[in-house]
Amino acid sequence: WFTKRRALAVGIAVAGSGVGGLWLTPATDRMITGLGTAWALRITGIIVFAVNSVASLFMRNRLRVQAREKIVDFSIFRDHRFLFIFAGGICGTTAYFTPLFSLPSFAIQVSGKSHDFATNLITIINAASTVGRIATGQIAASLGSINTLSLCTCIASLSVLVLWLPFQSGGTLVACAIVYGLFCGGFIGLVPVVMAELWGVQRIATIIGLLYIANFIGTMIGAPSSGAILDNVGHGIDFKPSIIFSGLVGTESSSRSISSGGGCLVMLSEFPTPRATFFASESLSLIEKRKLMKLKTSIADDEGLAGNCADADFAQFLATKFKLTGKLLDSVLYAVACAEKRAELSARSWL
Repeated sequence: WFTKRRALAVGIAVAGSGVGGLWLTPATDRMITGLGTAWALRITGIIVFAVNSVASLFMRNRLRVQAREKIVDFSIFRDHRFLFIFAGGICGTTAYFTPLFSLPSFAIQVSGKSHDFATNLITIINAASTVGRIATGQIAASLGSINTLSLCTCIASLSVLVLWLPFQSGGTLVACAIVYGLFCGGFIGLVPVVMAELWGVQRIATIIGLLYIANFIGTMIGAPSSGAILDNVGHGIDFKPSIIFSGLVGTESSSRSISSGGGCLVMLSEFPTPRATFFASESLSLIEKRKLMKLKTSIADDEGLAGNCADADFAQFLATKFKLTGKLLDSVLYAVACAEKRAELSARSWL
């Protein structure tokens, strides 16, 4: 189940942060009012430390990952797909925090709303994000993780530019919070799934660790840059320059996600090993494409299947193990042949 529904499983797991935001946001606001900022942060830190410590005691490894000679594998930076995702991570996290910090201030200063209304906007984003992380995980099973990730970042960015930038009413702010929350959650939940699909679970730990460098850079750039734009360009009262900055950078993140899949929206992501690389031809039906998607997921996650894929009787193996016949079998074999040809040409170029 965790192999076939990986995106949904990750979406359910990361939805916990949205649930936490439902009570932590108003609780922190009340603590700041009653106890001051310093003690509010101390208490919040103690709560987070205690809850995560207890949760860590129940964590178990489901898959045994083989030990690697290199703790950090910097060779991944030679892969253009990772470079696109790395750039998308910087852009995505740069744009991610601007609505969270600026939307409440905008509601108070520009729309003239109350402090409670402004705080509730963050609660709405967290609630919508909880639903969005689970929903996008389910959608990714049909559209593909890269496609869904690209659509989520694109729609989240458009919600900022279309619903927040030109309007000031409370209703449009709530609408923006709902739409943004629904789709920004996909950015958080689908990135690990894309990593696993592109490079396999064996390398996911070191790759995600390197990708967090991009998230760190984007986090350090995003909120300070947005605040600086508000102060220096908008003179502290005009939020439009910082809104445009967030929306355009988020849109660039979407384009980087699309580029990581080969420059266009793809149904099936490319895998690192030649015989684990598949795609569905245009002649296949939707049912056959979904069957092919499940097949390539199984082969990528199962070392035994990956070994069988290297045998000469690969066609017989596919026909027997997965009952592939006709156009579906031809499509897989053609994809494998193309992948092996690309791998051979790549090896010659390195030599």
